[in-house]
Amino acid sequence: MMLKVLYWVLTLVDVFVALIILISALSHRLLNTVYISRGYSIGLLIAGIGFMLQVAINVPFLLFDVILTPYQSSFFIFKDIGIGIVTISYCIHPPSTNLPSSKKFPHKRAAK
Repeated sequence: MMLKVLYWVLTLVDVFVALIILISALSHRLLNTVYISRGYSIGLLIAGIGFMLQVAINVPFLLFDVILTPYQSSFFIFKDIGIGIVTISYCIHPPSTNLPSSKKFPHKRAAK
């Protein structure tokens, strides 16, 4: 019984995390930003799909008491691939530190 409650909690957390990841990957703020590469969006989409597929693995156990091990279906690899794409994108194209400032402060000129 305790294991089933744990799986329900895990499934609900995975659904919540997957929705947050998918919404953030598809947000206009991330897609229209020129300071990061498209690898972030692609990696987040794949990781979000991996979380949803993990939920799909838990559903047969929760509803029908059929235990599926993650090795019977290789859907869990999507999370690893997505996080790997985000990491590689970060290493290849790190976020720019030269962000445009809203105000430029004038430099003081030396007195003659």
